Amino acid sequence: MKYFVTSDIHGFYSEFKKAIEEAGFDYYNNDHVLIVCGDLFDRGSESYAVYNYIKGLPKNRRILIRGNHDYLFANLFNKDKPDTCDIEDGTLDSMAQLANKKLEFEELKKEPVIKEVVDFITGDDFCFYKEIGRYIFTHSFIPLGIKESCKNIDDPDIDKDLYYDSKWREFTDEVLLKKCAYDSAWRKYKAGYFNEEAKAGKILVCGHTHGYEFYRHIDGVVFEGKSYDFSIYQKPDLINLDGNVEKSGKINVLVIEE
Repeated sequence: MKYFVTSDIHGFYSEFKKAIEEAGFDYYNNDHVLIVCGDLFDRGSESYAVYNYIKGLPKNRRILIRGNHDYLFANLFNKDKPDTCDIEDGTLDSMAQLANKKLEFEELKKEPVIKEVVDFITGDDFCFYKEIGRYIFTHSFIPLGIKESCKNIDDPDIDKDLYYDSKWREFTDEVLLKKCAYDSAWRKYKAGYFNEEAKAGKILVCGHTHGYEFYRHIDGVVFEGKSYDFSIYQKPDLINLDGNVEKSGKINVLVIEE
């Protein structure tokens, strides 16, 4: 089986399709599996094409991880009106693209395709993380434990309030699992929360935070002006795929044969 792994498509269908085809992905090859580590929509202008392509793949040939922007889309559907962040992040625009209509928000939510997409994102087509062999695929990081006194805090302190729990694979608390899609993987990695998994030979594959932030904060790379490195960030136990397609025009694809 050959896995083609990408992340943070953000509605850029043309860039996404070009990237996976250049990597060798064959839509009709039963031995080719697409893994998307979150964030299908927002920011780009081709949300429906992204959805249509991925939904069209057989379930056994796609593995989809929920990203924070996937949660944002589902959350917007349940709101009475959009918040500023829904507009600035492009979530409202993604909803309009999927409906292919210019409508008031209340009418937009009534479009059948919107409920269909929400059900898709929140259903069993998506997961919090996926483990295949040595690889742990997630949007941002593996689930971590939160100290009892800090469980009601929206943004727990990485250095003080979280801890690695060797039984994280058994977590059922959706709040803990949801946090896989938020915050910064480089911060948690740098704080040592992946050390035990790395000792066991595991490799974290994530998106969410632009790869050049890993180069900057883990390797100490100084970027001059806007000369960022948008390539795949890779260490023996960590791979980040987010190429910041909005700025770079590029989506990264990792090919794994297991």
